[in-house]
Amino acid sequence: MLSKKQKNGFALVEILVSIAIVAMLVLTLQTLIVRSVRISRINKEQLQATLYLREMAEAARDLEQSDWASLTNPLCNTPEVCHFEISGGAWVLTAGSETAGKFTRSFSVHPVYRDQTDFPNIITEMGMEDIDTKKVVATVSWDSRTMTLETFAHNFPLD
Repeated sequence: MLSKKQKNGFALVEILVSIAIVAMLVLTLQTLIVRSVRISRINKEQLQATLYLREMAEAARDLEQSDWASLTNPLCNTPEVCHFEISGGAWVLTAGSETAGKFTRSFSVHPVYRDQTDFPNIITEMGMEDIDTKKVVATVSWDSRTMTLETFAHNFPLD
């Protein structure tokens, strides 16, 4: 049988073990919350960057249909960059990149080359330039991270 002194000592050990377990649980929960907040912030930034990229791609699609000549303007041809602005209810291209909060947005237009003029043809690195197709590259940078979205714009002349 345990004496009263031994029982009190054992109770003290139980209390210390309980405090250690609670401290580990609190520390684990705190770490989980901090990481969750950080991941949420990163996801929010990536979503914002994705929305900026999609906006630039949609603006390029709009210019593809309404003002093809602006996409062939040397203002945005590689290595120059530009950005979109709304003027008079329409998208217009402006030289240079744009800063929106912590994000820097830019847009560039690249020539497209094909292996032959007759159908079927494929896009190649070199060959014959397709003057009715442009490669559009939208870029968003923030906090030493960069996201890009590439798409093609086509000029479908109305005959």
